[in-house]
Amino acid sequence: MDMKPFSPALQGTFYIANAAAASTPALLGGSDVDQVVLYNSSATATAYVRITPITSNADVITANTATVPGLLAAPGSFPVPPATQIRITTTHGHKSISVIASAADGNLYVTPGHGN
Repeated sequence: MDMKPFSPALQGTFYIANAAAASTPALLGGSDVDQVVLYNSSATATAYVRITPITSNADVITANTATVPGLLAAPGSFPVPPATQIRITTTHGHKSISVIASAADGNLYVTPGHGN
């Protein structure tokens, strides 16, 4: 396997404000996005991220909102601790992203791209 450094999508970075209610799912890049860098700018709030594949060609994204693990018997989302940057590998194809946080503090910066 060829090792390729992370290559961000051109003008692809956007942010979602950390809030105690789940954000409306946003489209996450194109079908070639297979990695995402996430940076939580909050000094105190943990952000929980859900990335969900979109299985149809429709532009409407529904019910793919993030949840906090252990609440309301809902499956949990991936935690991003305060003041932390991580990179995760996602599925190929179109996908959506939603965020919920432990407090309304800071933003979650999202940079789609590809690499390994």
